[in-house]
Amino acid sequence: MLWLTVVSAGAAIASAVFAFVQAKAATDSRRDAQDARRDAKSAQSKAEIAQAEANRIAGEAKDALSRSAGALERANEIAERSIPKDEITWRITQVGESRWMASNAGKITAYQARIEQLSGWVHTDDEEPRDVMPGDSLYFNTMSLGGEAARILIRAEERTDAGTREIRNEVTMP
Repeated sequence: MLWLTVVSAGAAIASAVFAFVQAKAATDSRRDAQDARRDAKSAQSKAEIAQAEANRIAGEAKDALSRSAGALERANEIAERSIPKDEITWRITQVGESRWMASNAGKITAYQARIEQLSGWVHTDDEEPRDVMPGDSLYFNTMSLGGEAARILIRAEERTDAGTREIRNEVTMP
């Protein structure tokens, strides 16, 4: 019977050790869960702060875009008012890395219009002079050579009741 008591005592000790290990694991899991909950609350708080900051920045960007659009509209209105009504006026616009267009922004046709090279490298799409109606454009490519900016000369004829006169616009490309 002694051996039965020893076996029973051993089983009781083993059960106690197992219960202790289980209790320790449960305590550790509870502590990990509390840490995770605390980390989640902290992360949520930081995310709410970041969201509020993102909303503020988005609002500022929207306001800036609105102001920029308004300023651009006013600049275009001023530019339109400053264009002479019955003259040839050229507006130069970059349309590619080295590609440009010279648009007739005036109110009358530019007759026999052409682009000539003054410095740098210039290549035009049109081999021969041509008439450029208001809103139409001449296209060309430029390249600086030896550190010297490309310069062009836009030549055209302006025809009125008073006669024909040559218009010359010299432009230094950026």
